[in-house]
Amino acid sequence: MRWQNFWTKYFGTLQFLIITLAFIFLWIILNLGIIPGLKPFDLSPFNWLVTIVQLFSLFLSIVILISQNQETKLNAVRQQMDFEINVRAEHEITKFCR
Repeated sequence: MRWQNFWTKYFGTLQFLIITLAFIFLWIILNLGIIPGLKPFDLSPFNWLVTIVQLFSLFLSIVILISQNQETKLNAVRQQMDFEINVRAEHEITKFCR
């Protein structure tokens, strides 16, 4: 449960977005052949980059679904607690009014 909280908090930050964009930008620059002496390893349609991004998006969607399930369970517990508090308060008010 802790690792889920860590990942969901980290993936939702500006730092994560900047790192991801920097990685993609660096990948494209390295593979365009702009840098002399460096042989591109993933040519122009960038098939490897696309594959990595797709796998990563699959991982992110799973983490998001896990996080949403956790939130749903927490909300159900909170709702039950609110209900019990309201029932007790109503009971006390009814007792007071008699």
